[in-house]
Amino acid sequence: MTSSRFPKIKWLELRIDCPPEFAEPLSAVFYRYVSGGVVIEQQGGYNPDEGETAPEDKEVTVVGYLKIDETLDDARAQIDVAVRLIAYLYPLAPIREKVMASRDWELVARSYFQTLRITDRVVVTPSWRSYVPADSEIVLHLDPGMAFGTGYHPTTKMCLQQIDLTVKSGDVIVDVGIGSGILSIAALKLGASQCVGFDIDIDAIQVATENARSNGVYSGLELHHGTVSDDYARENIAGFDICFANISADATLRLAGLYSNIVKKEGTLIVSGIVSDRFEECRDQLEQNHFKIIKHIEEDFWSCIVAKRT
Repeated sequence: MTSSRFPKIKWLELRIDCPPEFAEPLSAVFYRYVSGGVVIEQQGGYNPDEGETAPEDKEVTVVGYLKIDETLDDARAQIDVAVRLIAYLYPLAPIREKVMASRDWELVARSYFQTLRITDRVVVTPSWRSYVPADSEIVLHLDPGMAFGTGYHPTTKMCLQQIDLTVKSGDVIVDVGIGSGILSIAALKLGASQCVGFDIDIDAIQVATENARSNGVYSGLELHHGTVSDDYARENIAGFDICFANISADATLRLAGLYSNIVKKEGTLIVSGIVSDRFEECRDQLEQNHFKIIKHIEEDFWSCIVAKRT
């Protein structure tokens, strides 16, 4: 799925072994700084079909991918500091590192991603796996590449569930931090007329483009490499029925005013990527910017907020 129009990217794979109870805080650290997704690996050797469960004393491995570019040293240093702080609570082995090309990562990814049911009618399946849908199902055929958004992470899953409940025929949507394109593709398949997507990562733009084409919705997708600017917001005041932003708590706090400007009155904002202990400050900031919180969903240690523009 690579294209000569885009540069080949190298990635640094980071791995750290830990007890299961430390997987969540470590994956939160990785998720905050990595740009190529986070995976938690768990040892096998037990059969869940026979009622067996994973032994509690077996360690898991948290895996993340950093793009090798000018941001690498800072991101790696931030992760190292956070891991050292967690290691005061439990002696952790050093982080293991390995340089990988995009193609190498894609081969590894194929072993992780299975067909995943999100709601009664929304199903996500990798393009390399066959799936025969029921008549009522909407299937998202996805090649995640190095972009965030597969449906496996709780933040993406919660957003997809709310999109299924929210999107109406003809909606015009802006997707801030489009990643793999999964949220916009779902919205277009659910009846949205247009999705405008932004991402600062050129690899995400490539992946979203390819995924939209393979799902037959590319004509409804407008992509921008970069962030949503104040100028764009001024030119598109109240221009969108729905805004998606599955990024982070910091982004929600920083961009709440911009979201308020581009979402129509009575329009909907769906934001996630928020660690649950930061829900209250995000809620307060959104309320100060003319949003009314109508739903707060939590899974694991992540929050998703659905709000109405008042």
